[in-house]
Amino acid sequence: MVHVAVEGCGHGALDAIYRSLRPGVELLIICGDFQALRNITDLDTISVPPKYKQLGDFADYYSGKKKAPVLTIFIGGNHECSSYLRELQYGGWVAPNIYYLGEFGSVWFKGIRISGMLGIWNGLTFYKKRTENYLLPYNPGSLRLAYHVKPKNLLKLLLSGKSDIVLSHDWPKGIWQYGDERSLLRKKKFFKEDMQSGKLGSPAARAALEKLVPPHWFSLHLHVKFTAQFEKDVKESDDRSNESEISLDMDGDSNEIELDMDDTAPKKLRKVTRKTSFLALDKCLPRRAFLDYVDVEPRSHTSTDSELLFYDPQALAAQKIVESFIKENTDQWLALDPQIILDSGHCGVKFVEELEEKVLEAAKEYTGEDLEVSSNFERVAPSMLEDERPPLQYWSNPQTEEMCKKFNLPLPSHV
Repeated sequence: MVHVAVEGCGHGALDAIYRSLRPGVELLIICGDFQALRNITDLDTISVPPKYKQLGDFADYYSGKKKAPVLTIFIGGNHECSSYLRELQYGGWVAPNIYYLGEFGSVWFKGIRISGMLGIWNGLTFYKKRTENYLLPYNPGSLRLAYHVKPKNLLKLLLSGKSDIVLSHDWPKGIWQYGDERSLLRKKKFFKEDMQSGKLGSPAARAALEKLVPPHWFSLHLHVKFTAQFEKDVKESDDRSNESEISLDMDGDSNEIELDMDDTAPKKLRKVTRKTSFLALDKCLPRRAFLDYVDVEPRSHTSTDSELLFYDPQALAAQKIVESFIKENTDQWLALDPQIILDSGHCGVKFVEELEEKVLEAAKEYTGEDLEVSSNFERVAPSMLEDERPPLQYWSNPQTEEMCKKFNLPLPSHV
């Protein structure tokens, strides 16, 4: 078992979060509002009311003054340093021992697979059929758009295959129906109207939940602890899941990953019930339920005691195929109805199924590759110890450049 701590909205309170961890935790997961603010200038790229614009604890971890005592993985929420996260769209280390999954990302740790995507649901943004401009300084519109769920990132998550843990900042739409609704309403009476109108939660997260049905799903955003048990009947082959598996070979000089995608696997299907344990938490404040613990059973073919992170072949392939498709077919992408992507979480959609075939084929390119996530963090923007108020700009991050070169991914544009 891997001993995982899950934390609600971080809001920059890293010191308090780390102090609260019980002994034996191997991994800390924070599902958004992490606030990776490196210096005073970064405050210009975070969307919060003026009274909450404060640097928080992260600057000390970025500068090297402090180091995270446990491996920390997080996704972006709606109160983030959007400029820094945009510099790492494919994910990367924001400080030593603190890893950002990216706008979409998936990694393996000790035999468990963790996936997630940035942001919260906004229907007006999701259904817009045009590209957005993220030039600095952000205007009020782009400041909000930066943290809204994008169709391409949902598509990548849907194509990426089964994970043990999936992270979203806001709750999957309707998840409250699978838990103790009365208890939830006693804590948050004002949720009732949105529950009745179907507005509580994210349709994008719900589409991913329906498609992936992972053993664990963690969210936050609504500042309340809530648990639910989601179940869905799915068809799987008699002998194995149709999802890809990996094997970590720790005996050689490099850490190789084998992707099991045997085309000769039995085709006879059977109906099984898959279950997802949903957990949402509060923000880090005294007497709030902001922290919980989950033991997750590894599922890789070969267990490993390695403390390293590994990229996932199918997730890399989803990154590559979607980004390449958009770049090479811009007009077709802009003309595509985003509802098609949402629908594919519930039922078969030809366009998405065709991309899925390409993803599964492309994933084979990474079989046997050294997929270890390099410990290559370096400060690119000045820290508070170097310059409290550097110029407002995007800083090129060598982690993204190295990842794109190694896995032949399109280099993302900051703007």
